[in-house]
Amino acid sequence: MSFDRKHIKCILWKTLWGLAFIALILAWIGARSATGTIFTLDAGLLIYTSMILGILSIPLKLDCADCPTCGKR
Repeated sequence: MSFDRKHIKCILWKTLWGLAFIALILAWIGARSATGTIFTLDAGLLIYTSMILGILSIPLKLDCADCPTCGKR
C-alpha cells in the first residue's frame, strides 16, 4: 500500500473529523457537569474546538474525488 497524497489527505480528514467528534462529546459532558468544565477545559472552548476541526476537515473531504481509499467514486 503506497502512501500517496490522496491517502494522506483521507487519513487527515478522518483524523480531524474524529477529533472534532470527540471534542463535541467532551463539550457536552462538560456542559452537563456542575462546574461546566472537563479536564480543566471549559465547555465553550471545546465547542469552538469542535467547530474549527470540523470546518478544517471539509475542504479535505471535498478534494477527495475518485478516491480508492475512502471508496468515493
